[in-house]
Amino acid sequence: MNNKQPLDGVRIVDLTHEWAGPHAARLMADFGAEVIKVEYFRRMDVMRGHVASEEGFNSSIRLRQLARNKRSMILDLHDTRDASVFADLVSHSDAVISNSRPGVLTRLGFDYPRLKAIREDIILISLSSNGATGPEASYAGYGGGIEATSGLQSLTGYDADSEPRRVREMDVTNGIVAAASLMTALVRRQREGTGSWIDLSEIEACSHALAGEHLLAFASNAGVVTPRGNRHPNHAPHGCYKCRGEDEWVVISIDSDSAWKNWCEAACMPELAADELLANVEGRRALHDELDSLIGQWTADLDKLEVMNKLQAVGVIAGPVMSVQDLHGDRHLAARDFFIPSNRGTGDPVFPGVPFRLSPGISECRPGPALGEANQDVTVNLLGRPEPDVRHVRDEAVGTDFDVDFHE
Repeated sequence: MNNKQPLDGVRIVDLTHEWAGPHAARLMADFGAEVIKVEYFRRMDVMRGHVASEEGFNSSIRLRQLARNKRSMILDLHDTRDASVFADLVSHSDAVISNSRPGVLTRLGFDYPRLKAIREDIILISLSSNGATGPEASYAGYGGGIEATSGLQSLTGYDADSEPRRVREMDVTNGIVAAASLMTALVRRQREGTGSWIDLSEIEACSHALAGEHLLAFASNAGVVTPRGNRHPNHAPHGCYKCRGEDEWVVISIDSDSAWKNWCEAACMPELAADELLANVEGRRALHDELDSLIGQWTADLDKLEVMNKLQAVGVIAGPVMSVQDLHGDRHLAARDFFIPSNRGTGDPVFPGVPFRLSPGISECRPGPALGEANQDVTVNLLGRPEPDVRHVRDEAVGTDFDVDFHE
């Protein structure tokens, strides 16, 4: 049986930090690419935490998950010898991924023209808040700001008059978009033999991926879309309802007149099924608030899984709002091998799976690497450079994003 991963043989230099970029590179590593995370030891990735000692920066739970299956190499690209090592690494690699602000790689001497001079068919993908061109190119950004400036946050309140709500997953979404873009560039290079520079504006990716139809509606004079909370444009009632227990909820969607009658039967309320005002979706939408209250009273004393099973059995759409603990014990995810075992003992028994599958699947994960663990192997064995070129760093030389006295 062939267990070769789809990206086996692909080497990626990962210059990213925080969440969106590391998530993209991690997806590539999950599918077999050799991802070498090049870290600037004076200002480590925030995902390593705020403790500038081996005990702290090598044990961060977030780092173990977000940098899983990667290798770590420490370099200071301000240093001429380290810059030379980095150039050699690029010449042995297929792609470089960065999520620094536009201009950072140029100042370090490794913009796309320089990378292309080192390796003609190199792929560079640059994630930034607003892209590398235009009047807002120099703006820094992060997930919360991108949600607002992309327009997405204008859609996330409970109603038109309520306070906008955070989505909180823009980094993950942009990481998936970036990984898909990088895979597309690899396919293009495989077919045409050419490299690429992908300039990914995270604001645009957010708008296109999550709010595109609303922007199209506005452009076609259909008007401005306002938040509708848990309501649905076609189904009624449709919402999220409190169940028995602390912060336990179930989602219910009545998507047809027959589903409404089935809900009435399941909830032992036949009189509602006979009410002509509720026989069609228009009537139910007009009385949505009242029906929300009624459904909430019915679910309040029931377990969320009990509600789901009862309604699904009669053809009504229903599903629980699941906590991390619920997901870990979910039989559907278990049947699909969603969780991936760690290959390093019991410290990380399982990792969450991936948002899409590529054959043959992922059998195990390596937790995120110790800082600089691959320096010796990459510098000497891969690049063939002499031992003195291996960068060694003492704990006292390490800095973090949390250091208030740090100055670039």
